[in-house]
Order: sequence, then structure tokens, then C-alpha cells
Amino acid sequence: MKNVLQILIIIFLFCPSLLAQQWRFVGLDGRAIEIIVADPNDGNILYAGSTVVEKEGGLYKSTNGGVTWESLLAENVRDFDIHPKNANILYVCAKRFLKSIDKGNTWFYTDSGTVAGDHESTISRRCLIYPMQPEQLLLIQRFGLVTPTTVVYKSVNSGENWIELKMPSGEAVPIAVDYFAPNTVYAGAWNPADIYKSMDFGETWDHWLIAGTDTGHNYDLKITSIDNVIYHLIAKGISGIHISMDQGISWERKNDGLPQDIIITHIYVSDSTFYCIGRDFFSTQFEIYKSDVNKIYWEQLGDTFQGTVATSIFYSKYYNKLFVGTKNGVYYYDTAVNVQKDTGQGSHFLRLKQNYPNPFSKTTTIEYEIYSSTHVLLDLYDITGKRIQELVNMRKEPGVHKIFFSANQSCSGVYFLKLRTKDSSHTKKIQFVK
Repeated sequence: MKNVLQILIIIFLFCPSLLAQQWRFVGLDGRAIEIIVADPNDGNILYAGSTVVEKEGGLYKSTNGGVTWESLLAENVRDFDIHPKNANILYVCAKRFLKSIDKGNTWFYTDSGTVAGDHESTISRRCLIYPMQPEQLLLIQRFGLVTPTTVVYKSVNSGENWIELKMPSGEAVPIAVDYFAPNTVYAGAWNPADIYKSMDFGETWDHWLIAGTDTGHNYDLKITSIDNVIYHLIAKGISGIHISMDQGISWERKNDGLPQDIIITHIYVSDSTFYCIGRDFFSTQFEIYKSDVNKIYWEQLGDTFQGTVATSIFYSKYYNKLFVGTKNGVYYYDTAVNVQKDTGQGSHFLRLKQNYPNPFSKTTTIEYEIYSSTHVLLDLYDITGKRIQELVNMRKEPGVHKIFFSANQSCSGVYFLKLRTKDSSHTKKIQFVK
């Protein structure tokens, strides 16, 4: 017994990360968490949507990293989104499609013209806001108990009216907006596992040839830009993860490090890191995997989820934690220690990355990403808030941009980078040491 205690003390003193790198239960036990997101203007605020299992479903809000949760809505919530320019406006996919204009204090139905009022079995499955024109929405609904039918609707006036879209497939569940191509969205069909592309925000759809990815259902679909390369990622269940870096012309299966008999159900992207949820084909075990974009090799994070189902994933830069929703509440994983928090507004439209190296003595690299063509300002401020240097003042195209900054004329100390567009701003703290 004495030897065991000595070993535990050594681990605690010299390898504390071994104790921290496991999944920790946060809260909302007995609830099936369908989605977790953060307020785009205030990373301190987390939202979680759940459906009923042991306890009632609903939309919940936390301002302390998930320690406590406030109920905002008593409905079975399957999807949730926040207006990218006005965080007071919230949308919820429940049995009906609901909207709040006061941050969840009051709610009203905004699904006029859809099947929600005509079919008792209707379920609103997914909602999607086009960030560049947030009055444009897509809504996926499903109705029918014996033979379910999926219907996709489009609104151009923030949900006041809806128009049914003619989808080429009857079961389009994963859907993603392309931030880097105007009005472009993608939808993944279930069976057959095709992908469809629309360049007019859902009015018309074309079959998108996915060479080499004809096996496996389409569980999830993500689009991101890293170092000026646009990545399309598809989670295709038993077929794993497929990635294209040339606008879908060619695809590669990127499963290195993943177990052979695993079903990939969800993908999540944060900066240059990919995350995914995998389920063992022969059991109900779920694991979370992580890979760096520069070398796709998947490593399991923490222990295996036993006896529950992982259903959603979200990385919070504010808390430096990876949150996972399961059929039995919310868990988190500490992904980093002493990482500088992001501060800013409207992070749907731009992102200022942490400079590297930091601290620096001569030159440091500053990277930022914008999602639309816009005029960009990047300034350097001292600790008193005085602007001391203008680094960027020009129009930039969508993508990741990089500058090299030399602080030879500056004094050692803490400075702040502030990136601004007409809609958004981000701030980072940097440190110069002579």
C-alpha cells in the first residue's frame, strides 16, 4: 500500500498531465446532448441542446464552463444556431423551428410555410445560417413515422417565410456552408451516399463527384481553410474520413492511427487541429480522436466512453477545453495549459491566431484568417492602450494571411495585436523580450 501511495505522489508531482488528460463529467446528466456551441461574441457563454432520455430535453446555458446550467427552453433540441452578427438572436430545431430575439428569454415559432404545422410527426433536424448574409437560412425537417420523408426549406427573411427546395436526394442530413465561395453549400445524402453542391444557396443542386469515396454513409461534412488551403472533410462511417484539398477533384482516405473496425460519425475543426468521434463497430464504445492538419495521424484523447454515446463535439478556446456531448450529459477534456485566450467579437468572420514564437526577441509571425473579401486593419497597441504601429491597412481576400513583424525599435514588455474589419474584431496579447 505504501508503494502504491509513493507512485501516486510521484505521478502527481512530476506528471500531473497524466491525471488531467481524462474525460471529466461536467453536468446535464441523464440528458442526450445533441449540440454544444459558444456565443460567438462571448466565449464564456456555452449553450447545450438535448433531447429526452432519463430527463427532459431542452436548451441550456452556462457561463462558468459547464459547472452550472440554466434552462432556456423545455423542448427536444436537435440543433441550435446563433446569429453571427447579433448574439441576441437564437434559432432552435425542436419539433418546430423556434426563434428568440432576446437571448432565449422568450421564444416563438418561425416555420410558417413548412410541414411543421401539418404533420404531428414532424421533427426539425438541422438549421444553417449563411454567415455573410445571415437573413438567409436553410432548414431540414423530417416527417412520417412509417416511411420518413426529409424536406429542405430556404428562407431569405430570417425565417418569416419558407420556400421548399427540390433536393436530388430524400435524406440530406449533413449540410455545410462554404465560407470561401459565395452562396455555396454542400449536402450529404444517406443512401446512396452521394454529396450534392449548390452555388445559389440551395435553389439548385448538382451531384458532386466524390472519387474513391463510394462506400459508407455520409455522417458529417466540414469545410475549412488552413494556410490558404481549403479542406473538405467527410465522415463516412465505416469508410472513415476522406479529405480533399483541391475543391473535391481528388480525395484521400485519411485513417492512419484509427482502429480498423470503427465508424466515424462526427468531425470538428479548430485552427489547424482536426477532431472526430469514432464508435467501435462491434460494441457501443466511443472514442475521441485528434490529428494535426500537417500530418494526418489520429491519436485517441483520454479514455473510452463506456455505456454511453458521444453525439457532439466542440472546442472552446476560452476555456481551452474540448467539450463532448453524450447521451448522458456533457464531458470535457483539458487540451492545453497556459494558452492565451481569444478575445473578440464576431469570430464567425475572422480569426487572429496566436503569434509564434511568443515571447519573441527579434521577429515573430502573425497569421489571421478572414472568411470574406473585406478591408482589414491590424494594429499594435502598448499596455496603456496607445496605438504604436499600423501593420495592415488594406483590402484582403478570403483565406489565411501571414505577416512577419520585427520589434527592434520597441521596449521589452507586453503588447496587444488588434485585428478589425467593419463587422468583427479580435485581440491577442504578445510579449517582446530584448
